[in-house]
Amino acid sequence: MCIRDRKVELLEEKLRIYFAYWLNVCDEKIKRQVVNDSVVVLIFEGIDSFIDLDTGEEALVPFWLPKVFPQRIRVIVTADSGSNAMSYFRSLGSEIIHIPNDSVVIGSIVNKYMERPSFLKQETRQHLYEVLTKKGPETLSN
Repeated sequence: MCIRDRKVELLEEKLRIYFAYWLNVCDEKIKRQVVNDSVVVLIFEGIDSFIDLDTGEEALVPFWLPKVFPQRIRVIVTADSGSNAMSYFRSLGSEIIHIPNDSVVIGSIVNKYMERPSFLKQETRQHLYEVLTKKGPETLSN
């Protein structure tokens, strides 16, 4: 094993450890707020598309994604039903919601989300909508 490989392994290990550390820091900060019923939601879209640069294959989700999250951290993950990532989530007994690849269903979900009040600027909401629908909206309400 060369020095470069060792460096990469150390960096990957640090990323894994620090990711869990910062999740816990965030959870603690929320606990100390006056109104502490908030949660942080992390969304990993297409987690099965994360590629290990050394092998060119699907990255090992168990390596970097914690099995257990702090109380006020929620995680939403999308993955192909036949992927290694989905097999891993099934083995953990994760709650899995099957969403058909139907543009009407997906559009309805996105529109319901966009109707909710948000702290985001209008142009950020616009960009989010475009990313989620892969098209531009006619109008968005605040």
